[in-house]
Amino acid sequence: MSHPGQQCLSEKNREFWDAKATSYFSEDWIQQGSNQIVETLHDRKDWIGISWVDSLPSSPTHRPHQVRMLDYACGPGLASRSLFSSISSLRGIDVSAGMVTEFNRVASDVDLYPERMHAVQADISTDPPDTAIAGQEWYGFDLALMSMALHHVADPKLVVARLVDRLKPGGVLVIVDRILNKDEDQEKRVGNGSEGGHHHGNDHGGHGHGHGHTHDQHPAAHTMGSSAHGFEKAQVESFLLDAGCDEAELVPLNKPMKVPETVSKTGEMHCFIARGRKRNLKL
Repeated sequence: MSHPGQQCLSEKNREFWDAKATSYFSEDWIQQGSNQIVETLHDRKDWIGISWVDSLPSSPTHRPHQVRMLDYACGPGLASRSLFSSISSLRGIDVSAGMVTEFNRVASDVDLYPERMHAVQADISTDPPDTAIAGQEWYGFDLALMSMALHHVADPKLVVARLVDRLKPGGVLVIVDRILNKDEDQEKRVGNGSEGGHHHGNDHGGHGHGHGHTHDQHPAAHTMGSSAHGFEKAQVESFLLDAGCDEAELVPLNKPMKVPETVSKTGEMHCFIARGRKRNLKL
């Protein structure tokens, strides 16, 4: 059973993103942030470190290997679609039915069969797993991505562990999110009367795109957990190592994202890309 607080915030996210599914990504700053994430993913393909479909030579006697990718909190798939030419199949999961519809509409518009690109509505944090993602076809991925959504969860460590569990041994989890803004985080905690304590938020509902909406005036503020202002390097790396990765690394994006002041008072948001490789099983 999921914690009641997690279910509550998941529902808030579901309602918010269902309403925004067809309009949110038309905002200029969202598009610019998404483009920056797409550029980062392309520039860091070698650093991500999997055997992409286009990284091995083809021949009449060589059968192309399969590269399966999972996009969690996928939204319309803006980030994951950028890697589509380098993978064999893409699966998306989102709590919002509206976002899942957008993801699958895009696949249909470019004549991709569900076998190659398809998303379902589900929440990876539930116990037992949602039936939509309980089958073996939702395990054994070469690559999983969670872009600008980890700050929407109550228990980031749990969600990271669940995603690593969906990888095959040697598979890689990539996380893109916000580097902790300690000044804004402190202001929030003081305002909530939680200074010096551990403030608990609620569960998942962000969507894989280029946004970060952490200021209390932002209309999506109610959809975020206690990590709304981001994560520290050691924190994310510990999530990955504790989840069963034998290596973990986090690096900042080359430049900050330009965002409205309702997102960050400075008008800038510093983000990171992190990767963890699932430990290979030893015979």
